Amino acid sequence: MIQEVYKISVAAPGGVDGVLDVHEALGIAMDFFSILKVDADDISLNIKSIVRENPLIVECLPYNSRTHVLDYESVEENARSFARLCDDVLSGRRCSVGVSESLQKKAIRMLKRTSRGVSEAICDLGPIRRSITFVPESAENAAKILEFPSSDIYPHLYKGKAAKGRELGEIDGEIIGIIRRNGKPVLKIEEPSWDKKIWCSLADSEIKKWKAILTAEDAWRGKRVRVRGELVFDRLGRYLDGVKDGYLREVEIPPDRSVGDLFDPDFTGGMSAKEYLRKRWDGGNS
Repeated sequence: MIQEVYKISVAAPGGVDGVLDVHEALGIAMDFFSILKVDADDISLNIKSIVRENPLIVECLPYNSRTHVLDYESVEENARSFARLCDDVLSGRRCSVGVSESLQKKAIRMLKRTSRGVSEAICDLGPIRRSITFVPESAENAAKILEFPSSDIYPHLYKGKAAKGRELGEIDGEIIGIIRRNGKPVLKIEEPSWDKKIWCSLADSEIKKWKAILTAEDAWRGKRVRVRGELVFDRLGRYLDGVKDGYLREVEIPPDRSVGDLFDPDFTGGMSAKEYLRKRWDGGNS
């Protein structure tokens, strides 16, 4: 099996003879790898190799700290979100995808670092086969787009910090993962209407109620559930980040039905479709 690495390369200004500041170079690398680990508490990014020259190159592999095996799935969503975010902001567009506030903050910090003290940074996103190149000018503009949304569209947010949006609500989706955060289970739910995976923490009473499901993988994987609680949005109030202190309800999935299952040959009482419809249109008088 070929191991797909997550890699970052950071080059100094002035070419191979330039000075590469240790704080900036390592800071950019740390920001990149911390983006991959957002909400993936069970993942350890194991160093595969480091080239300690100019450019600095660091390669890592994602290992699950509980199972001690490679776990690309737990970081793939973050990698794809980061790639889509960069596609927008590096092209001068506002971010059009929903990403968590934590990932967005780390991306802003990385972009700011890349705008000073280095000539470029290149991120290779492993299995999704994407490479993203940052140079100081585009990174600086991208950081501003993320940090300060356009005043004509978000005038109430442009001056000063925006409060994180919250409201009560419910999401409906399929459980695809469970992690532990601060000793408590957190559900990862695939929610089709938002077209994204959403993290949901549960109220203490719900953790006790659903303990059997939450501790056995074969019991929860693939279950369709509804979680009602405090919806937490990103700082612009546009994208759903997660659900806090939620209440869990299992949804019964109806059996698949074919057209044949719905067909009733006696529905018209022996009349043809034309005769039956004429009778209905005439108010029952044929």
